[in-house]
Amino acid sequence: MFKYINTAIIGAMCLLAGACSGDEPATDTSASGSGAAVTIPVNFSVGLNDFGSSRSSFDEWPDGATVMMYSATTSSVYGFISYSASSNQWTATFTTAPASGENQPCRLYYVPGWTASDYSTTSIVSTLPTVPNYAATTTYDYVNDELNLFGVLEPLTGRLRLRSETPGTLVWNRGLQDFSRETLSIVSSAATPSESTAMIKDDDGFYYTPYLYIESIPSFRRGNYIYTYTDKSKKLKRTQSVVIEAPDAEEITPTWSSQSASITGYLNQVNVYGSVTGTLISDNYENADGFRLYGSFTWKPYSGSSLSYSNTYPYPFFFNVKDKDGTTTQYYVEPRISSGTYTFEFDISSTSISQIYVETHFDVYVTINSYTLEYK
Repeated sequence: MFKYINTAIIGAMCLLAGACSGDEPATDTSASGSGAAVTIPVNFSVGLNDFGSSRSSFDEWPDGATVMMYSATTSSVYGFISYSASSNQWTATFTTAPASGENQPCRLYYVPGWTASDYSTTSIVSTLPTVPNYAATTTYDYVNDELNLFGVLEPLTGRLRLRSETPGTLVWNRGLQDFSRETLSIVSSAATPSESTAMIKDDDGFYYTPYLYIESIPSFRRGNYIYTYTDKSKKLKRTQSVVIEAPDAEEITPTWSSQSASITGYLNQVNVYGSVTGTLISDNYENADGFRLYGSFTWKPYSGSSLSYSNTYPYPFFFNVKDKDGTTTQYYVEPRISSGTYTFEFDISSTSISQIYVETHFDVYVTINSYTLEYK
C-alpha cells in the first residue's frame, strides 16, 4: 500500500538564468537547443516502496534526496530532481528537456544519499551492496512549463540480514553491483576488497549484520572458516526482506558449507628440473582480497655445492600460482642464495587459486618444510 507525496508548485520560476521575461516564458525546446541547464519546480507525486513500507509524508524524504529522470526507451538522461527540506520543494534541473505533453513515459532512478554528481550518465550504475537501488517506469505531465511527476520507486533487489545467537565479526566477500538503467537489472558484480562487519545486538537478544541489498547470498568468513550458503541457486526477490541464521564460529550446519580460511601442508623433497615440478596445492580457492603464502623451505643443487647463477636466472627455484582461468604468476625466492633452509612469504593478488607448484631453470632438490595459504 502506497501513499503518494504531493507538493504544490510554489510559483513561477525563470527557466534560463538571466533571461526571464513575463511576456516570453522559456520552454523545454530552449533547453534542448542550447544545452544550458533549465530549472523548474516539480509537483512530485512519487511514492517509494521501501521493502514493504512506504513514504507517507513529505517530511520523510531526506534533505537533498536526488532522483534521476531519463528516457523510457533509452538511457538518455533528462536531468535530476532534488528535494529541499527548508523549502519543502522538489526542483528539476534539466540539461535535455523531456517532451512536453500529458501522460508522457519516462523512467526514474534513485540511490539514497547520492547527489547528481554521483550518478553516471552512462547506462550502468555501480553501487556497493550496502546501498539500495530504486527505479520506476512511469509517466509525467509537462505542460506550460509545469512538471507533474507520478509513480512508485521500487527496489531492484531484495535485502538480507544474517542473525546469530552469539556476537562476532563477519568478513564479507563483497563486490560492486552494476545495474543497467535500461533493463533495470544487475548485469555484473566485480570483486572488491572484503569488509569486516560486527554483528550488533538487537532488542530481541540476537545479533544481526547490517542489511545487504543483493540478489544472491554471499559467502563470508567467521573465525577460521569460510561459509557458503548451501543452496547457491537461491535468489532474493525484489522487495523481499530476508533474515537467515548465520553459523557460529567453527559451527557446521546443513544450511552452510564450510572450508578452512587457511590451508597448511608440506612438500617432501623433490628433484625439480626441466618440466618436472613439485605441487603444493591442487584445489580451487577464491577470495576477493587475495591470499598470503608463507612457510620455510630447504634446497640444494642436484650435484655440486652451488649453482652457476646468471642475470637471467638468479633464483634457485620459484613458486608458480595458477588461478581458475589458467593464468600463472611467478613468485621468486631470494636471489643467488646458497643451499640451506630459508623462510618465504608472498602476498598473492589473484582472487582465485587452482594450483601452486615449484619450478626451476636448474636441477635442484627442494623441500617445503611447511607452508600456510591464508585468506587475506
